[in-house]
Amino acid sequence: MSIKSKLYAGFGLLVLIAVALGVYAITEFSGIRTNVAKMNALAENTTRVFQIEHDLERVRRSALRFTYDHDQEAAKENGEFANRVVATLRDAAQATLSDERRKLYNGLQADVAANQTMTQSLFDTVKKMEAEQEKLHDTGNALTDTTTTIVAKARSGGDEEVIALGDKLYGQLLAVRVANWRTQATLDPKGLAILASEVGKAAEMIAALEAAGGAQSMRARVGQLKVSLNDYANGMPAT
Repeated sequence: MSIKSKLYAGFGLLVLIAVALGVYAITEFSGIRTNVAKMNALAENTTRVFQIEHDLERVRRSALRFTYDHDQEAAKENGEFANRVVATLRDAAQATLSDERRKLYNGLQADVAANQTMTQSLFDTVKKMEAEQEKLHDTGNALTDTTTTIVAKARSGGDEEVIALGDKLYGQLLAVRVANWRTQATLDPKGLAILASEVGKAAEMIAALEAAGGAQSMRARVGQLKVSLNDYANGMPAT
């Protein structure tokens, strides 16, 4: 073989080696890029998982805060964090490379939505309870004011029987209000029976005062007191 042929053969071999090295480098760098992309996706979803965990905790805390403190800002915060959890889960489902994890993220979105439906129902119940408590407070004040007026009038009349009945009635109505607030504060199921018993005793005392001969001049007030007690009883927690 001539020198020229040998030179061409040598350069050709070098070109083939260079091409082979280039293909190898492209393949390896492509694999590295793919692995880096996978690692970035995994890292981003790991960050999302931590964010979801943090936001779910805020959802739980805000729900509890509204339930016990009736804080309207907590209700607003609850909805905002729940929406952020759903959005993060949606992003995680789109970014994940695992079909199993995608199903998990999509399922969690449905779970969060269902939880928010129950939470909103709880919030509505708390708001209704708060409104009923306010009405009950006003009715209780009217009950106490009417009783105070009756007791004062009984004392000015000088009838010992009526005075004694008025004093007992005043104490009994206070016992009704204390039993009511204790039941609401402690959520004790037995408190409802005690409350109903106290209301029954108060109704009996009102009837006794109404039947007393010296209370004829107070019939209108006593009748008003019966109405107030009935309104108060209707506003109490259901048994």
